[in-house]
Amino acid sequence: MNSLYEQFGCKDKEELYDMIKNEDKTVQPLTDFMEFSKADIRNKNKAISEPDTLIKYLKSTKMPTVDSGTVVFVNTKNQPVYLRKTRLSRKNDIKDTLKEGLLAGGTRVFLAFNEKSPKDRIDWAKSLFEEIGMKVVDQLTYYEDTNKLYSNIGDRDYNLTSSYEII
Repeated sequence: MNSLYEQFGCKDKEELYDMIKNEDKTVQPLTDFMEFSKADIRNKNKAISEPDTLIKYLKSTKMPTVDSGTVVFVNTKNQPVYLRKTRLSRKNDIKDTLKEGLLAGGTRVFLAFNEKSPKDRIDWAKSLFEEIGMKVVDQLTYYEDTNKLYSNIGDRDYNLTSSYEII
C-alpha cells in the first residue's frame, strides 16, 4: 500500500508540503480536497440560504486570484457538495471543475472571482454552467485591496476581517 507521499511521487511530508505550497498542478486534487474539507468541517453541510452563510463558507478558503475562481457546487437543498479552485486561463481546468462538480452531485453553483479577473473569462466560465442548465445562484467578486467580497444577490459588500461564525 502506498503512502500519501508516494501517491504524489514524494519521499516525505516536507516534499509534499513544498509541492502544495508552490501550487504544483500534480497535487491539485489533494489541495482541492483540503480546501473543501476545511470549509465543510466548519460549515457542517449547512444549507447556503443567504449571502451571509456563503461568505462564512468562503471565508474559510483561499480567496480567488486574478487567474483563479472558486466554484462551490451545491445540491438542490443548497448544501455544499464540492468546492474547487479553477484556473480561468485554462479552459480544460474549468471543464474538469464542471465535470467533478456534477459527479459530486452538484445541481447549482456559487461563483467567486477576483475583481481583476478578465471579464470575458468570467463570462465564458459562467456560460458553461448555464448552458447545461446549472443555475448560478450568486456570483461574488473579491476585492483584494479592501479584503471584501461583493454579493450580486445580496447587493452589498462583506468585510472578510469581520468575525463570522457558523452555528
